[in-house]
Amino acid sequence: MSVFCPICETECLDKAVKCDICGFADKIGIARSIATMEEAEYRLDMIIKPYRRYWELHQSHEKLSEKVDSLESLLSVLIDEFTFGKPGGFDLTRPASQMLQNKSHKSTPKKLNNNIRTISKATAKIINFASINWLVLDEQRSEMLLLSETILDKKWYHEKYTGITWVDCTLRKYLNNVFFDTFDRNDKLRIAETSINNPKNPWHGTNGGQDTSDRIFLLSIEEVLMYFGDSGQLQDENPKNKYWIKDEFNESRKALDSNSTSSSWWLRSPGSNSLSAASVSSDGGLGISGEYVNAAGGGIGVRPALWLKY
Repeated sequence: MSVFCPICETECLDKAVKCDICGFADKIGIARSIATMEEAEYRLDMIIKPYRRYWELHQSHEKLSEKVDSLESLLSVLIDEFTFGKPGGFDLTRPASQMLQNKSHKSTPKKLNNNIRTISKATAKIINFASINWLVLDEQRSEMLLLSETILDKKWYHEKYTGITWVDCTLRKYLNNVFFDTFDRNDKLRIAETSINNPKNPWHGTNGGQDTSDRIFLLSIEEVLMYFGDSGQLQDENPKNKYWIKDEFNESRKALDSNSTSSSWWLRSPGSNSLSAASVSSDGGLGISGEYVNAAGGGIGVRPALWLKY
């Protein structure tokens, strides 16, 4: 029996130590052990794809550039850390191009899509992931943007009454540590790291802080309008009311808490000043001025969002 090299897809003998064409070694490539899909996909992203890119560059340049040398150095580290001597591996009895058909699992940060239909309760697609029901807000290639269907908890945006932005708030730390750790190992591998843009408040100009890279996050003012409906009020540079947006999309923005009561929920955007963060009110109004970061009564609702690989 023969196997296919995952890099150059040359057919090799089953007992080959390394590929005769590209030199890909047995300890990271030509292995026959069985892996879970999550383990195989993770190793694909971390080892196979970078090494294949290195091979392609090697084929197209007589001398390796500094970039390729750097990549080769990176690969030597990855090879030592993620060997196929561990439980797991790839089914290499067919070319990698067939294995990967219609699959694209990215571990790199990504941006949110700007071309998306409006979500309403009547048309919302709901899926269950990790025993939680999620609204599917967006789908790109092989990933879905999910938002919890209901309010999962009530928290402060930040534990102290002080000027703060998303990058440093305690709610972000909670979501990406305590909440993220409630998922099992396989589910964690499916949650993509996401590049998060944090613009200033559109009406008050409050600084949104540094952009972040998160696995779990909250929606922004702009994303709520993008996915739940936009009546155009935000574009008014001098609105008579700078506190909230209330329109025909209020109903779609409402969320229930654990007591089946409509309740307010946090957004990551800054409010009217650095002591506040934007929110959606219990009646579905979009609070541009927001709530104080350590809102009285133990905080307000949390609806986590994440990009899920499928």
